[in-house]
Amino acid sequence: MRFERSAAKCVARLQEKGELMEIGMIGLGWMGNNMVRRLMRAGHHCVVYDIHAEAVQSLAREGAAGVNSLEDFVKKLRT
Repeated sequence: MRFERSAAKCVARLQEKGELMEIGMIGLGWMGNNMVRRLMRAGHHCVVYDIHAEAVQSLAREGAAGVNSLEDFVKKLRT
């Protein structure tokens, strides 16, 4: 609970400063999956790709922008 309050404050500060990032993650194994979840919890927008569609779909249900190919991955990232 304490972590959630401090994370919410951190997100609010980043939003005020316009410092939230868009991050692309290729590879959603143990490390990639957890990194995306933590980045999204901090308010960042994540675009995700993995050769295993179920890994992409899982994070897409949690708010990530999931893509099916590397071409789509590049297109989905805002410039």
